This record gives sequence, C-alpha cells and structure tokens, in this order.
Amino acid sequence: MTSSSGKALRIRPIAYEPTAEPAQPSTMSCPHCGASITFGASDSAPDTSDVHAAAIVVDLPDAGAVQLPVARMLWLIFEVINARRPVAQLAGVAAPSVLRYARAARLAGRPARVSRLLSLRVCRPAEHAVEAAAVVAVDQRHRAVAARFEQEQTGWLCVALRIL
Repeated sequence: MTSSSGKALRIRPIAYEPTAEPAQPSTMSCPHCGASITFGASDSAPDTSDVHAAAIVVDLPDAGAVQLPVARMLWLIFEVINARRPVAQLAGVAAPSVLRYARAARLAGRPARVSRLLSLRVCRPAEHAVEAAAVVAVDQRHRAVAARFEQEQTGWLCVALRIL
C-alpha cells in the first residue's frame, strides 16, 4: 500500500489487552426527565425504575381528508397575492404574519399575474396541524411553496407561508 506522496505505508501491530476487571458502575440523571440511569455494570440493565411512562402513540387522521380545504386556502392566498382579491378576505383563514407576507408579495410583483396550483402534497405532523408543499406556476415560472395550517375552533388557519 502506498500513500499519496508515493511512500510505502507500513502497518504495525500494537499490543493491547483490555483489563479483565469489570467496569465500576456509574450513575447519572437524565437531563429531560430526571430519571437515574446506571452505566458500566456488565451484567445488569440500566435502572429505569423511576422513568415515566412514554406518551401513548395514536394514529393521526388521514392527510388526504384535508387536502381539498388546504388547496382552496392556498388558491385564495394566491388570488390575494395576484391582486385579484382584497387582502381583507384572508382575515379569517390566515394569521397576521401571513397577511403581512401576502401584502409584501403583492406589492413586490406586478398586478394581475396569473398563477396556477400545479401540485400539492400535505402531511399531518400533529393531530391539529397540516404542512403543505406545493408547486405553483407564476407567469410561466414554477415556484415552490411551503405552508403550515393549524386547526382552530373556527376551522383551518394558515400560520406560515413562504414562496421559494
């Protein structure tokens, strides 16, 4: 075997024997839940006697059930950005940060742009939240869109929106 400089590399054995003595157990506490955990004892499992039970795993509802409402809200937001609707119509479906973003995007572009929602993917990271990734055609350019919707008492609310 040779190195990059052209010299031959030589591998030599190193005499190493681990000690036959068992490691002394050590105890530390978990930074999250405060449970004491014992390490180093070869014949015993970690002490988890005071570890709290984990949260029960539940199946989340199907994301496909909210795909149509999410598509409608994204379509409404893009009609506002394209100056085809007034910004006031987003008041019930968008958070104030999304309203500011829509106003800024509306002022940044020329009015009466044409946009189409080409594809939409939704997922449910939590029971009352939906995250969406979309592709939108704006003036013959394709733009990626990321959005998050959270379920409120009155319905779904767009809490985050970014056009990439």
